[in-house]
Amino acid sequence: MRDQFASLLRLRVSPPFVPAGFVRPPAPGGSADRGVRSSGDAGQRRPRYGKTLTLASWSRLGAAAGPVAWLTVDESDNDLQAFWSDLLGALTLGAAVRADSALREVMPAAGFGFPEERLVRAGLADLPDVVVLVLDDFHHITDHRVLESFGLLLDHQPPQLRLMLATRADPALRLHRSRVNGDLTDIRARDLAFTAPEAAELFGRNGIALSGSQLTVLLERTRGWTAGLRLALMCLDPNDIDGGMSRFTGTEPLVAEYLIEEVTDQLPEPDRQFLLTTSVADRLSAELANALTGRSDGQLTLERLAAQNALLVALAGRSDWFSVHPLLRELLLNRLARDQPGAVVDLHLRAAQWFAAQGEPIPAIRQATAAGQWDEVGRLLTELALPLVLTPRRAALVAALAPAAARARVLPTTGTLLAAALCHYHRHDVEWMIRDANAAGELMAGVPPADRHAADVLIALLWVVHARSRNPAATPQAAARLLDLLDRAPREQLPRVEQYRAIAVNNSAVGQLWAGELADAEATLATVQTRCVELGLGLVELSVRAYLALLDVIHGRLPDADRRARAAQEIADRRGWASDPKPWDCTGPGLHPPRAEPARIGRRHHRHRPDRQHRRLRRRLPAGPGHRRRRCRGRPPRPRRDPRRGRAARCHPGA
Repeated sequence: MRDQFASLLRLRVSPPFVPAGFVRPPAPGGSADRGVRSSGDAGQRRPRYGKTLTLASWSRLGAAAGPVAWLTVDESDNDLQAFWSDLLGALTLGAAVRADSALREVMPAAGFGFPEERLVRAGLADLPDVVVLVLDDFHHITDHRVLESFGLLLDHQPPQLRLMLATRADPALRLHRSRVNGDLTDIRARDLAFTAPEAAELFGRNGIALSGSQLTVLLERTRGWTAGLRLALMCLDPNDIDGGMSRFTGTEPLVAEYLIEEVTDQLPEPDRQFLLTTSVADRLSAELANALTGRSDGQLTLERLAAQNALLVALAGRSDWFSVHPLLRELLLNRLARDQPGAVVDLHLRAAQWFAAQGEPIPAIRQATAAGQWDEVGRLLTELALPLVLTPRRAALVAALAPAAARARVLPTTGTLLAAALCHYHRHDVEWMIRDANAAGELMAGVPPADRHAADVLIALLWVVHARSRNPAATPQAAARLLDLLDRAPREQLPRVEQYRAIAVNNSAVGQLWAGELADAEATLATVQTRCVELGLGLVELSVRAYLALLDVIHGRLPDADRRARAAQEIADRRGWASDPKPWDCTGPGLHPPRAEPARIGRRHHRHRPDRQHRRLRRRLPAGPGHRRRRCRGRPPRPRRDPRRGRAARCHPGA
């Protein structure tokens, strides 16, 4: 799953390919180069073939003060954890930081906050050389928490970091002080507007020779807007330039109309139909294009359209993934719905099936949602997307499920109710979560057991969450139910069954601990810890370490508790999880470790007031049904030193 995430992120961390016919308009006075030597740089451009390709061209010239890291921001980064995870991924995947850098150890969790920001800034401050970070399409960032968090980085920016922001609108950041201090260079649309010689060169490279009067008219209509010039270039016929210019308009509404009436109509019918059919996907590969069109020439067609600058560019400087201009894609979708309304649902489902076959559940869910196929959304969630609960991409999964969750209010199906339950889980609303899960189960009353394994596992997982939150004594029974379902579920329906088994066993052990079955809990947790290491479940392992430290305190093994708690705290600090109020959120349901409690209780018990800390600890162990609370009679004895081992002897609580 981590390799899959890295593969998807890699598409966004490389500058796009610069077409051969692209003319880079240099900023007046070299302001781009001046800006990169300042603390920050903001570029505001109208869409396409302007800011992005200008920055991409500049980054490939080798004129930067150091290595360039690139991140193309999108809507999924409106989540604090996702934003910082992607930003750090850009620095590491882009080879902007060394292999031994502390930044490679930071893995943002749901509670990413000020301490973790300091951790990132400290890692940036330790960089031996200057690093340039380009954040393209920063206008997608609208979440106030992400903006505030990034603003703190700007306020305390390490000198080794040079930032370049490319955006279509001024970001909601506190930049005035930087402007006054000369630490910020603004490059506006007017700064990057094409001059007459640059526009003439652009058209000349593409086989169109403009007269002086024609060039003047064109510049007046476009005002040097790069995307407008590209649109004009595509619609002009070299044999009838004046006729083409008479049909071209420069205002944005008319440019949008032009995209439909002139740009696509100038393409051959096969290419026009290709763009219409593939417009259901925001990113295209040859295989996906072939699956949508039923053709076998997807790669050749994509490369030809990209070479023609048909508002389609290669991603990450490679020729395997492509992206259509967002405005063009939106208009193509409108035309597809108008001309071929019956094909829209089928094409979205084809895209969903293709992404599902590639092991990419989030885009598959988005495509099924666009098709309005809510049962398919539920199937993708239960059979394919559920493992993402174990990854930092859970926020993106919940965002993809949000339309289905909203649909559950008016169309309660098994799929929409399970989507709503998972969204409630993400918001820690366990009562609504379990209500929707139960409602989904009731709707499956007549479904054969063989067809509902995956859904039953998800419902059982949510019951474990509910038990841990509302009735800890019921956790072992809920975990046992989950384990029974996992034993009977076909592996092909649940490829990550071993990860869920580890979660279930961990919850069972925690239930044993709260029930007072300390020996069984300790043995089970030791086994789970080994499996977590093998399966790469880092946060689950951290939970296990925390509870083992708690058991050390209960049994009076205070040096062991201190050592184990310190190790767990060190892992949390190194990974950037220390401030996460509920670290189980990123690793699966029901993981509720007393994250800092073993360190606090264990160290204080060992060093200060063992009687007070022992009472405090016992109060954290509520008695469950049938549980006979063990307690110390009177004042618990102070730890005795064992001269043979140099360790504190056990505190034996009375019966």
